[in-house]
Amino acid sequence: MTDPEIIEAVRSSNQLLQSRAVDALLKQIKPALVHYVKQNSGTHEEGVMMANETIVLLWEALGKGSYRLQVGVPLSTWCNSVGRHLWLKELRRRKGKVSDNREGGLGNEPTDPVTPEDIITTVEEQKLVSADMQRAWRAFKKLSPECQKLFQADLDDRPEQEIMHELAMTNLGSVKVKRHRCKAKWIELYKQEALDPNDGGTE
Repeated sequence: MTDPEIIEAVRSSNQLLQSRAVDALLKQIKPALVHYVKQNSGTHEEGVMMANETIVLLWEALGKGSYRLQVGVPLSTWCNSVGRHLWLKELRRRKGKVSDNREGGLGNEPTDPVTPEDIITTVEEQKLVSADMQRAWRAFKKLSPECQKLFQADLDDRPEQEIMHELAMTNLGSVKVKRHRCKAKWIELYKQEALDPNDGGTE
């Protein structure tokens, strides 16, 4: 697949087409990223993880419009640069969160106690009590069966490989993209629920 074809497919809602595009891109970027990570205090598995995370960041960049193909700059070059940056960031994080916090990084950001992104944990702990939680739960029930199945698998702490096969995907990168896509939809539905004037905090 050419770079424009990969980009179009990653943007697509066609799961099979998207999975094939991710496969094609992973074949291009994974060897170099695995080599880079192994040369910098990492393992093969961590290199693969960086490649998968890079695919997710590409999908997010495409969604935000912050990525554009440049003449003479292959998509794989951009992805490898992002993957190396991710690994260096991970190495800095491992050296201690204190230095990150001094710069206003990890650990200092204000957090919303109830968001769609962390509801997976709160649902598991049976804390559906606040109005926000109830709105988030109503939004969850409006998700597609596939998204609900994916989040339920996360709740059950099932292995990524098992989730990949259940969703008929061919690579872990596609699972990660699907998860982010589902979370984005969940947040959208959550915001719509939050605008409900009849929401008094009870069902």
